[in-house]
Amino acid sequence: MVDTFSLLGYPRHFVCSDNGSEFKNEILENLFNAMGIDKRYTTPYHPSANGAAERYVQSAKKILAKFLEGATEDWHHYIPSVQLMINNKIFTRLQTTPFSLMFARNINDFIEYRDDAGELKKKEYLPHDELLKRIDYMSQVVFPAIQDRTDLYTKRQKEKADSKNRQSIFPEGSYVMVRDREQYNSLSPVYKGPYRVVRQVQGGAYILRDVDETLMSRNYSPEELKLISQDEIIPKDELYEIEAIINHRGEPGNREYLVRWKNYSKDDDSWLTAEAFTDPESINIYWRKLGKSINQNDEVVKKKNNEAENNKKQKLPSDYAPNIPNEDYNKVKKALIEKQIIMKAP
Repeated sequence: MVDTFSLLGYPRHFVCSDNGSEFKNEILENLFNAMGIDKRYTTPYHPSANGAAERYVQSAKKILAKFLEGATEDWHHYIPSVQLMINNKIFTRLQTTPFSLMFARNINDFIEYRDDAGELKKKEYLPHDELLKRIDYMSQVVFPAIQDRTDLYTKRQKEKADSKNRQSIFPEGSYVMVRDREQYNSLSPVYKGPYRVVRQVQGGAYILRDVDETLMSRNYSPEELKLISQDEIIPKDELYEIEAIINHRGEPGNREYLVRWKNYSKDDDSWLTAEAFTDPESINIYWRKLGKSINQNDEVVKKKNNEAENNKKQKLPSDYAPNIPNEDYNKVKKALIEKQIIMKAP
């Protein structure tokens, strides 16, 4: 990164990236502090917050996929070729190639630059004063025109996107549910919460607090949130933290759970229905643990497994298996082997 900045120049104000560990770490934090550059991160699970960069990533991945033809382990060999193709592609936004804008000339074509005798063809280079004129032309005419066109293109794209995607606005103090990105399975609840909206930040994401008024560790994009009624919120002084669910009773649809409360004794254990839990994950964890213990302790299952294993050990290959009672099986098998009537079974 230092080499790149030294070649192209250092950023004026800040650098924006996603939350990958290759970007979000102590080394880079110290590096940016030393350079006096602010490091900003996009909202997790919200790639459109850094849409320009993500769009080029998408283009690079599409080109790579065509090169690889299924041999994905070779992707790193094609990075230079993909980079060259992108730099020499005419973009709708620019109406020119990134290479020509950067170097004020066209990229060298893949053609023969030698004559029939093998000698390099003569090339006329611009004199120094012509190069200076070209630089002035790029800075005074081309770059301003590109900026105006980019602003117009961006405005039209924004208007088009806004007409299709109406983002919800969540007022400060309202309550929302958050889409669960770590669902245990497809039957787990899609949303978890509730959370209280603190405020909306400049990029459009929201800062939230949970029912204990704890500030959440990250911001959430509007696409992850769902507004809920104020009437559904239980007052904080009526909420208690669960240590574990230790038992259950009743049939499906009419089931209760015995709850051990955190920092309370077993004398305070309570039977609750599923509707009394603000977060169903405690119930999910209980059933996952219970399912494992049932499989390990079920004597009926153990007995059936043992019987099946014993029957499997007693069988010869089907072509040679004699039709005799089980109690005489080993004796007959030994006699047949000694007389070489059948091959010795493993």
